Amino acid sequence: MNGRTYGFFLGANAPTGFFSYYDDLIDLSRANEVYILKGGPGTGKSSFMRRVAKRLVEEGLECEYVPCSSDPDSLDGAIFREIGVAMVDGTSPHVVEPKYPYAVERYYHIGAFVDADALRPARDDIVAATEHYRERYPSAYRCISAAKAIDDDICRSVITSDAIEHTIKRAQGVAKREIRRTGREPIERRRFLTANSPKGIVTLTDTVDALADRVYELSSDFGLVPHFLATIRLAALEAGCEIVSCYSPMSPESGLEHLFIPSLGLAFTVCETESPYRRIHLDGYLDHELLRSQKQRIRFLRRTRSALMDEAVDDLAEAKRRHDELEKLYIPSVDFDSLTRAADSLANTIANRYLSCL
Repeated sequence: MNGRTYGFFLGANAPTGFFSYYDDLIDLSRANEVYILKGGPGTGKSSFMRRVAKRLVEEGLECEYVPCSSDPDSLDGAIFREIGVAMVDGTSPHVVEPKYPYAVERYYHIGAFVDADALRPARDDIVAATEHYRERYPSAYRCISAAKAIDDDICRSVITSDAIEHTIKRAQGVAKREIRRTGREPIERRRFLTANSPKGIVTLTDTVDALADRVYELSSDFGLVPHFLATIRLAALEAGCEIVSCYSPMSPESGLEHLFIPSLGLAFTVCETESPYRRIHLDGYLDHELLRSQKQRIRFLRRTRSALMDEAVDDLAEAKRRHDELEKLYIPSVDFDSLTRAADSLANTIANRYLSCL
């Protein structure tokens, strides 16, 4: 029977540039092995991890997939928490280096399957293509930053202290009903469920269904959700729960937009779901006279924000197109048959070493 699978992003295209939670990949103090893959674009890192993960999931292990925020169809990592094993793409922009070299983390050199001599004729094209795709990201980040400034402006213009106070009280009531003390040390994993990507705003909605059977669906057009979730987060940590805190890529250090408590089968999310356990509309706590007075201004600002995010997506899509061209320069030099055999060998090694211990 296949194990459960779900996904989170660990990186975000954010207002300040690329933002990383790759340090939260897995608890290194408890992990057995972390494989840090090193290799150039198009050399098969994503395919390698997918093949290893597929085998281990078929063996019944739960897998947390880590898609790439700049290419959601590509894989940047796979985590098997039951056995304390993870794989991660350790190349730029999410460079990963070992904290406990060889004792926990080890490099896996995908470059071993690349014929470097075969790449020599493409040397100048590779240099040019690398610079070509990287130059689109600063423009994308400027647009995202400007959109974030508009978000902040709108929220400041309509959120009152009373609205925040009522939101927190509502969250405290929910926390009191749902969360019980465990007597254990709390554990928090920081993630993103949503990405600003070349495909637009991508949200891994299947993860909600995979991790929760009771879903609180939250809605606010004016920034009250983070206040609600910060209250739930604090209550869960004080109770000793293990939680997954998912931040907005627009506010990756403070703007919670989803929260999971897997041991309770509980999720709080801004995703629209078919049959949520509860729907909570937080904008009812806003001053509606104030909202009406700001209506035209907000409509204008949101049109501007939408245009900025469209431009950011266009930049990210162009960066991906150029990166795809770079990958095409590498692909002919890769021995994919040997890479596949190596993936199968690693999957066998992991399975033989740890599955018998479960």
